[in-house]
Amino acid sequence: MILKRIITLLLCTVMLFAVVTGCSDSNDDAQPADPVVSEEPPPGESTPEESTPPEGNEDDEHVHGIDFNAAYATFAPDAVMIIAGEHSVTWPELYYSLIGTLDSLVSSIGMFPDLSAPVDETATYADMILEFSAENALTYRAIEYGAKISGVAIGEDDLELLRLNLEDLVYQYGGEEEFLKILWEYDGIGSMELFEYLFHTGFLANLLFEELYGLEGALLSDEDVYAYTIFDGYLMAKHILRLKTEDDDDAPLEEAENILRRLDSYRGDDLGAFFDELMHEYSEDTGLMMYPYGYLFQYGDMVMEFYDSCASLEVGEYSRIVETQYGYHIIYRLPINYDIIPSARSRIGDYRSLRYITASGFFDYDLRTWTNALDPRFTAEFESIDLAVLFAWCEH
Repeated sequence: MILKRIITLLLCTVMLFAVVTGCSDSNDDAQPADPVVSEEPPPGESTPEESTPPEGNEDDEHVHGIDFNAAYATFAPDAVMIIAGEHSVTWPELYYSLIGTLDSLVSSIGMFPDLSAPVDETATYADMILEFSAENALTYRAIEYGAKISGVAIGEDDLELLRLNLEDLVYQYGGEEEFLKILWEYDGIGSMELFEYLFHTGFLANLLFEELYGLEGALLSDEDVYAYTIFDGYLMAKHILRLKTEDDDDAPLEEAENILRRLDSYRGDDLGAFFDELMHEYSEDTGLMMYPYGYLFQYGDMVMEFYDSCASLEVGEYSRIVETQYGYHIIYRLPINYDIIPSARSRIGDYRSLRYITASGFFDYDLRTWTNALDPRFTAEFESIDLAVLFAWCEH
């Protein structure tokens, strides 16, 4: 979505939009899988007044067949959908969340769903989309509420920076009229007032996150992260790999045996440094440059022989030779470094460390707590929404 890319680029709000949209944008430049990586998936896990959207044209059916103008016109721009504490969520805010949820879902499943089809025994796609969109819209109100009770506000210098960034952004897109046209066609945002609200609240979320948990979760202790991840089964290890050859000869195994003998004969006082020396000299793991400090992984992330061998070691111990479909490994188990990116996440473009992921989890809990504190109430207009009718002209 255009808005998410814009705000991520200017304000580094990856964390916010992971929370708001419930998903993580993929990275087209992610590194290929490494030889030790399992190819099998891991086992299962006050609003400003809005302006009228632009007049319709032949490009209205732009995103997955959604006719923005016709769908948007179902309710008045000032229609209140949800009452949350002292504030109201109006139709334009909810509509933006609906479009974002639909876009993410269509991108995920590769088609526009039959909205009346069941997701499970209790809900249809329409139920799920509407519920998730309401949660997304309420997240912005929760951010405002959390910032207020935490004493966090956007300062004058930051407000000026935001203003300049927005002016530059509008200029880059050819002026306000063209900018609004793009926002409308791709995100269902029909006014600068709504965009500025989302823009500012995204920045406020980052200020609030850093106040509570520090930059990338730096205020969390190792004990905090350990307690949060204790049941997630994380292991961390380095390894020396000699790849099997096409001829399947004995040379790689003999090379691994020679390396193991050198480790066994080491009598120094820094086994870890010696292992690193041998690893950088002899390992043929293509992931070494990407993971120089070792792999941080869970069950199912690595081939099973690798995982099982690592799990059997104590921290600071190294294995005998472990054979996998790729070759011969000598594995050195490491203590978990909470500032390392889990390897499975980095492969899908999520470059948050385990500490940052933990802080994001805490912040997500905060948002849900603040949302509940607002005691949201859904209006008759919200209850009357029929997504199957609203998006009846979408491509199926």
